[in-house]
Amino acid sequence: MVDFCELTKYFWKVYLSSEEGDTKETILEWLAPQCVIIGTGAHEFHLNRDEFIKTIKSEESERKNIRFQFDDVWCKQILLGDESCFVYGKIHIWWESDDKSVCIDMDSRFTFIYHRFDDGWKVVHVHQSLSNKEQSDGEYYPKNLIEKVQEYKARADEIAEMANKDALTGINNYRAFREQFNKRDTSGYLFILDIDKFKDVNDNYGHAMGNIVLIRMAEIMSLSVKDTDLVCRMGGDEFLIYCNGMNDRSEAVEFAQHIIQNINDGKAGKECWATVSIGGAYAPMNENLEEILERADKELYNAKRLHRGDCSVS
Repeated sequence: MVDFCELTKYFWKVYLSSEEGDTKETILEWLAPQCVIIGTGAHEFHLNRDEFIKTIKSEESERKNIRFQFDDVWCKQILLGDESCFVYGKIHIWWESDDKSVCIDMDSRFTFIYHRFDDGWKVVHVHQSLSNKEQSDGEYYPKNLIEKVQEYKARADEIAEMANKDALTGINNYRAFREQFNKRDTSGYLFILDIDKFKDVNDNYGHAMGNIVLIRMAEIMSLSVKDTDLVCRMGGDEFLIYCNGMNDRSEAVEFAQHIIQNINDGKAGKECWATVSIGGAYAPMNENLEEILERADKELYNAKRLHRGDCSVS
């Protein structure tokens, strides 16, 4: 497990050091592009990493000979599920110039929030504050801060959910499909579905009506599968369905025909509708998605070549 406390201590060590070089540039890369950073001063409210870096460069020129010293670094981490970690603690920062004109002595409190992205863990929030003299001993963070952290977690979960959904249809996008497919624990059948002559739909009825067709077909596909199956919009007018645990070709053909029939029934008097063609391929556990998809795509080509609105399964 990642030791976020040690990462946070290292961050403070490099950040407070007046030394320039690759090390400081490295820790700044830890910050997510939209990281919110709140410091001790009224002006220290940065809404993203670029704003913060700009302030840092200006601040370094103002520091001149100041050499921040620090001790009594203490922090604790709280995991918020598998994707986020909350770190809070305190640090004593001090320094005094030779002529006594500058004297720094502050007990600072801080909070960090780390979040897991595709390229690794990043800091998405930093808050540093000075202790309130009226605050009780041993109270390292305001009592309602944990509520804010939970709000952030809920928001982060919502953003992560949105990142996995197709913006138009609301079903999984290909990225989410691939991630879930790679976690499968049994073999099955992969189907690629293509709407027949969808360009004609857009040309004759307009793209707005074409979008309605896509949305409705996605709903029909989702209602036609089991909870353990996967459905996604691959892009354009193509969809993917993975039926987990399906091992019999005749069952796969029957399933594909069932989807085609449900799509055909979906017309239900609509002026604008279309059929779908389906290609299916067996998906053993020892084969990656791209290889299976290539075989399913060949079957889709066969289905369209022989008769649109039909299926071909290997």
